[in-house]
Amino acid sequence: MTVSILLADDQAMIRRGLNNAGIAAALVVSPSAVGTHVDRLLADVGLRDRAEAVRRAYEHGLVRPRDLRPPADGA
Repeated sequence: MTVSILLADDQAMIRRGLNNAGIAAALVVSPSAVGTHVDRLLADVGLRDRAEAVRRAYEHGLVRPRDLRPPADGA
């Protein structure tokens, strides 16, 4: 799995509301590896944290409230 695929998967899973542990389980990598990917992703787009990413996504119409519901499995 390449880094670009990991980042694309991280982005999709972040949008689904998964935390680092949930993303790590889905990708079969360590939570700290996911944390590093997420930190880099946020830094690349000039965001401080996931909360700011969600705010910006709302502002730009990229997500709606129903898009952010936690997954049924609670991950």
